[in-house]
Amino acid sequence: MSEPSIVILVVDDEPPNLKAFARVFRTVCEVRTATSGRDALELLKTEQVDLILADFSMPKMNGIELMIELRRAHPEIPRYLLTAFADHDEVVEAEALGITHGVIAKPWNKQEILALIGKHRKG
Repeated sequence: MSEPSIVILVVDDEPPNLKAFARVFRTVCEVRTATSGRDALELLKTEQVDLILADFSMPKMNGIELMIELRRAHPEIPRYLLTAFADHDEVVEAEALGITHGVIAKPWNKQEILALIGKHRKG
C-alpha cells in the first residue's frame, strides 16, 4: 500500500469520536488526533498536517478559539469546524471572518469528508 498523501488532524474531546473517524478514514488518509485544542497545538510543533477538523464544542478552548490560534500560528493549513450547531451565530461569524475554511455538520457524512480530503489531497 502506498503512503497516504494527506495527513488530517482531528480534534475532539470525545475519544470515541476520534476512534470512529480514524477507523472510517484510515485507508484514505493518515489520521492524527488530539483531545483538546492545547494538545492539537502541541502536536503541530512536531508534526506536519495538511488539514484540520476540530469540534466546535470543547472545554477550556472551544473550536473557534482553536481556529483563531491556528490561523495565527499555521495560516497555511486548511481548518474546518465540526459542529451540530452550524447555524450558531458564533460559527457563522467565524466562517464569514475567515477564521475557519468551512463548517461540517455533525454527525459528519463520510462522503462529505471524502470530498474534503480529495479537495486538499497533495499531488
